[in-house]
Order: sequence, then structure tokens, then C-alpha cells
Amino acid sequence: MRRRPGKKSGNEEGDLVKVNFRLPVREYEEMLLVVKRGSYSSVSELVRHALERLILEYREVFARRSPSNGKPSLTA
Repeated sequence: MRRRPGKKSGNEEGDLVKVNFRLPVREYEEMLLVVKRGSYSSVSELVRHALERLILEYREVFARRSPSNGKPSLTA
């Protein structure tokens, strides 16, 4: 990942990196509804939380596997 000088955003957990991606309109509309209902303050916050949960899930899966199986580890 490349970071542009002067373009970092700080938060209590460290610097944030801007990432652009595409998703189906239907999913984006559903995300907007979740934000509108007050569960999250922004779509970005919702996406960060969803990715955090997904990564934690993968960490648990990889932790159950033998370290000698040659698969990459997602450890913090």
C-alpha cells in the first residue's frame, strides 16, 4: 500500500488508509439504511467494523489450523 505524504487521517487506533472499491448498488443502499437507522455514524465506520469482524473470523479459522500446513497466518 502506498501512502501519499500529508494525506493520512489519524484516529485512536492509528493511521487510516483510503481504499476504493466497487460493490453492488443494492448492498450500498442497504448500508445507507443501516447508517440512517443510527447503528453507525457513516458507511466508512460500518465497513471498518465489518472488515474487523471478518478478519477476526479468519484469525480464528487459521488459529485452529496447524502452523505446519504452509498456509498464511492472520495474526495481529
